[in-house]
Amino acid sequence: MVSISITDLRTKIRKLADMVAFKGERVRVERNGETAFVLVSEEDAALLEAMEDNEDLKAAKKAIKDNYRVSLDEVEKDLGL
Repeated sequence: MVSISITDLRTKIRKLADMVAFKGERVRVERNGETAFVLVSEEDAALLEAMEDNEDLKAAKKAIKDNYRVSLDEVEKDLGL
């Protein structure tokens, strides 16, 4: 994985975008020496989304199996509604 500062990202974004999009490279972008975010290809992002969806589905199936229920008031409170 390539690492770059957020300052250098501004000047090299086109080259880095090509590396990510066409070569599947991942680019770690750092701010003050700490990772701020990572640029990934569409394929990697889709894989991450699928993994998250799978985990959500497993949790939902377990909640159904365990007969877990949440009141509407609890949901609204959690969502700040």
